[in-house]
Amino acid sequence: IHNGFSGEVRLLETSGGTAMSVESYLNLQISPIRTFFGDPKTTKCTVKKLSEGGYIKTGDKDAPKLIVTLVGARGWAVNGLSDPYCVCEVPGKPFSRILTPVVQDRLDPEWNYTREICDWEPGDSLSFAVFDKDYGKKDDLLGRATLAAERIYPFAFDGEIPLFDQGKQRQGTLIVKVVSDSTGKDQE
Repeated sequence: IHNGFSGEVRLLETSGGTAMSVESYLNLQISPIRTFFGDPKTTKCTVKKLSEGGYIKTGDKDAPKLIVTLVGARGWAVNGLSDPYCVCEVPGKPFSRILTPVVQDRLDPEWNYTREICDWEPGDSLSFAVFDKDYGKKDDLLGRATLAAERIYPFAFDGEIPLFDQGKQRQGTLIVKVVSDSTGKDQE
């Protein structure tokens, strides 16, 4: 299905509310909106907001794209070393999620991990969470952060964001670079 699908699918075990069985079919049109094939550094995607009556559109040269670099983190107080990784996403849009690799035995990880945020559009904020990878059990949350929409677009962001974990008083900072490919186009 990675190339999409168009056709009719027979539904199993349907009935019209009586003892009599009814044959039912569903017409489907499936178009890929995100590809997991090829080099992730060069894979591009553009998605219009479906929740507001939009439609899927790929290859729109004029749609702004958001590029995020998760540079690193530092400054949190934990006992011993951790195996940190970071998750970044647009809240409520799971297809936008990116994950850094795990850095083993560090309190000051450097990921320098750059990806395009799929399903992002102007007006969306970004949510970040840093976790300690615990093999064989649930990963520990080290901190969360949010970057408000007005700090992202149409301006670039390059700096530190405070990490907070409610109730545990852990603090640290996440170092992030965020740029839209349209940043500065109006100034040319």
